[in-house]
Amino acid sequence: AHEWIRRALKMYLSREHRDAKAKSCPLTILSAELTRMEEQVSMPLLEYTQYFAHVLERRLLLISSDNKDLAYPLMAMCMGAVQLARLEKDEIRSLKILNDSYEAALRLIRHRRGL
Repeated sequence: AHEWIRRALKMYLSREHRDAKAKSCPLTILSAELTRMEEQVSMPLLEYTQYFAHVLERRLLLISSDNKDLAYPLMAMCMGAVQLARLEKDEIRSLKILNDSYEAALRLIRHRRGL
């Protein structure tokens, strides 16, 4: 569980994911629009998000029961980090946003007696 979470966070908070807008997580691009979309359009993305949160939560709980209810906050942190890194025009600062967010996510899990 530890390694799966580390790899997932590292992949999501990577330069490659930041730059692959057409192939990356649609939430980083569409999240602001979801509330304006009709339910039939937004529902599949919502269901995917709920499924991924469930998978992440199960992995987090394998590490520690203290990690209950941490999946959505981690997902929100990561989505925001990717959005901010995409907005930042300076490559060094953009990568710092991604790297610092990766470390912050690991600290959050460790703080709750996880990794």
